[in-house]
Amino acid sequence: MTKKTVFCLIIFINFTVLPYPYEKITVLTGPIGRSSSKGYGGHKAVTRSLIEGFKKLRVNFNYNPSSINDLGDVVVVLSNIGALKQAFKLRQEGRIKRLLAGPNLMIRATDHGRVLDAPHFDMYLVNSDWTWIAYQQDLPSLKNRIDIWPAGIDPEYWKPIPQKNKNDNKNVLVYVKMQGKSLQKPVEDILKKYDWNPISLVYGKYDHTQFRQALSKSRFSVFLSRHESQGLALAESWAMDVPTLPWNIKFLNAHGRKYNPSSACPFLSNMTGEDWANLEEFEAIIKNIESKLQNFSPREWVLENMTDEACANILLNIIESME
Repeated sequence: MTKKTVFCLIIFINFTVLPYPYEKITVLTGPIGRSSSKGYGGHKAVTRSLIEGFKKLRVNFNYNPSSINDLGDVVVVLSNIGALKQAFKLRQEGRIKRLLAGPNLMIRATDHGRVLDAPHFDMYLVNSDWTWIAYQQDLPSLKNRIDIWPAGIDPEYWKPIPQKNKNDNKNVLVYVKMQGKSLQKPVEDILKKYDWNPISLVYGKYDHTQFRQALSKSRFSVFLSRHESQGLALAESWAMDVPTLPWNIKFLNAHGRKYNPSSACPFLSNMTGEDWANLEEFEAIIKNIESKLQNFSPREWVLENMTDEACANILLNIIESME
């Protein structure tokens, strides 16, 4: 059983918060007293998901309190190394019972002078199974204090927009990110060869409204990204009931080493799409894509696994397990 399989099994169907051993959770994206609780700090999509998930589950929590006197007995530092170091000190002083950190504090486990070697936190959070493996490979001292917590999405915002005769259209969203740019033209050429109309969006050059509109017009999407720690844009596509065909070569050469496994689509399943490693595999999928589309149920998967509530519940489960 993989770590990701365990993640899928622990999701509660009714999202009822179980008896909880701690009084309050504090979420931080900056040092206490030096950051605003207005808006979403850090990785905005991750912060938004946790806060909205906690609200929907009626969890007793606060976000970036202005005073240490308002600190909860459980602290989750989502981002900002200054906030983490401040939390280390407060943990040593006994003001915090449980301290969790991540997933947006660093790219590698050894960043920031190997601060994660410190014994002052209980659990480091990463957002997929391959990053769970990679962090422990980079920093073995994380073993037994690292867990998977993915962020969720809002299925009310990311939901299908009714389109007349959508199944008759031939639009395909092509999502292009960094190292995937070299594949953009050959992918578009293959789509055109089989009478599909590519609608391309380049990472960093669109907003949520444009992405949502492009998805609403598309029968499926193609993601060209070298690797993703989670892939929230994929989940947004799935929530719109648009299956994805991501490029995924499953290894990564970076920082002087080879990360294997790696993934461009950590939560892809047979309900949400199909991956491919080269253009020959991609063309073979496109040849028969019409017959495959009816077999996917991407929105159903999101509603069961990756809403704000479902993912906030995963974090509550992790905290409860630390009694």
